[in-house]
Amino acid sequence: MNIKKVTICAAGLLILFFLVSCGYKFSGKEKVDGGISELNVFMFKNFTIETQVSPIITNDLINEFSRGGITILNRFGEVGNKSVTTLTGAIKLISTETISRITVSVSNERRIKIAVDVKLTAAGGKTFRLLENITEQEDYKVYDEKQHSENAKNNAIKILSKRLAEKIYLMLTEDF
Repeated sequence: MNIKKVTICAAGLLILFFLVSCGYKFSGKEKVDGGISELNVFMFKNFTIETQVSPIITNDLINEFSRGGITILNRFGEVGNKSVTTLTGAIKLISTETISRITVSVSNERRIKIAVDVKLTAAGGKTFRLLENITEQEDYKVYDEKQHSENAKNNAIKILSKRLAEKIYLMLTEDF
């Protein structure tokens, strides 16, 4: 056998063993804990003053589960198929804090934090999984013009929403 072919085969096997040993798996149809492959997803309840955040987080969560191959039967509605597992959630906290200042009274950068609770309810109404106080945070720049600062804050919320959706999806689809 040619030394070049042996080296290529050895390298290929080494890569394969590395991927297997690291727990890498090829993406495909995932299932939520307990083998759930269909979900009702209801609009997250919002206990904050940020009115636009509930549909953003709910929609990102729906997109994350759909991308993972889980069928979403009910989007946003309050009445769903009661024989299907339901995912509900609550936005418990959105807080901002100044992390850098230009002067004592002028902020240069702020950090926004979002905390949510998520509940997975089995078809019979029993709570299957409860994830509490899932948090993410993001920094954003503060501008002299208020509209620019609001846009930066809204962009930070969108980034956080996607991160929260990924985190929740991973928590609910991980193997124990």
